[in-house]
Amino acid sequence: MNEGVELRRCTRCGAELFPAPLLCPRCGGARWRTVRAPRGIVEETTTVHQAVGVGQGRPRHLATVRLPGGGRLIAALDEALAPGTRVRLRELNGAVTARLDGS
Repeated sequence: MNEGVELRRCTRCGAELFPAPLLCPRCGGARWRTVRAPRGIVEETTTVHQAVGVGQGRPRHLATVRLPGGGRLIAALDEALAPGTRVRLRELNGAVTARLDGS
């Protein structure tokens, strides 16, 4: 599991995106620099009560997380968190998880 999330920053306009697109949706650029985002802020949350596969039988908490560069991603939460909560991000096999940021 890697601390933070690997993002692509457009070298033309600075947009930070996850996952990496072929072209920047903001400016159409095609050159990227890799950066890491260790933290974010929860914007919205939802709870899935009928999960399929892993975790079946227990609720799964998901959040839209705003990144420092303005981008957003969807992350699995270990527990239900309120919007505005600062979280620490991790990535495992392309899946993003977020935990309460204790710092």
